[in-house]
Amino acid sequence: MPSDLHLHTIYSDGSFTPEEIIKYAKALGLSYISITDHDILDSYSQIENVTSKVKIIPGIEIGCEGEGNIEEIHILGYVIDIEDQGMRDFLAPIRERREERVKKIVKKLQSAGIKIDYEEVKNVSGPGAIGRLHIARVLFDKGFSSSVLSCFDKYLSFGKCGFVERENLPKPEKAIETIKASGGIPVLAHPYDTIGLLPSLIKIGIMGVEVVHPKIDPNLSKLLRRKALEYGLLVTGGSDCHGKMKGEDVFLGKWTIDDQDVERLLLKEIF
Repeated sequence: MPSDLHLHTIYSDGSFTPEEIIKYAKALGLSYISITDHDILDSYSQIENVTSKVKIIPGIEIGCEGEGNIEEIHILGYVIDIEDQGMRDFLAPIRERREERVKKIVKKLQSAGIKIDYEEVKNVSGPGAIGRLHIARVLFDKGFSSSVLSCFDKYLSFGKCGFVERENLPKPEKAIETIKASGGIPVLAHPYDTIGLLPSLIKIGIMGVEVVHPKIDPNLSKLLRRKALEYGLLVTGGSDCHGKMKGEDVFLGKWTIDDQDVERLLLKEIF
């Protein structure tokens, strides 16, 4: 049976509620799912009373300081204790810095003559971790470009009028340490451009690598599996579904891994 271990909800930059994610996963016949919202665990408080045949692996996705010409590295954490205070204390200031960045971006856009305000972005982000995709959604809704992603590229990417660099990102070793301290398994997310960092990340405790993702083609997926075998890493994968937030097709369940990979993950069974 297939499993999708990379999903986002309204608590980060997705358009689905946690309940909708579970409903769709059940309809697709998925065995396991993991909600891996950016820097926030609030979705899990909404699914405590939801009954489903779909098994849910607690997860998180943490943006970390990059290395060399890589601006940012994303670390997934699986099988974490969602009540762990150390994890919650670690995530809270990251979300505060997200808000500060969004406010700076809005001011830059305003200075460029674009009519947008912070409250509009906050209305889109709702109760979760705010970010650039929410700004892009507001710009799209206001007709600034033909798609959410083109708004992102045109106004918010590096060198554009609304670009503001993320500051004070946690170092990967701190994210890895915090995930492990909460009982979890740290995994390198979507390494389509960060595969070269695997050796250095292994030295600081990474335990797995994502081998299935929309941006990972079949050849790279095979290479990543070989690297996982070579380095003794667990493998994960998923659709990185954001629902309709990006204005694209809903990818939930389109990129999956087999149950045997998930069961090794749950057992922390290194190859």
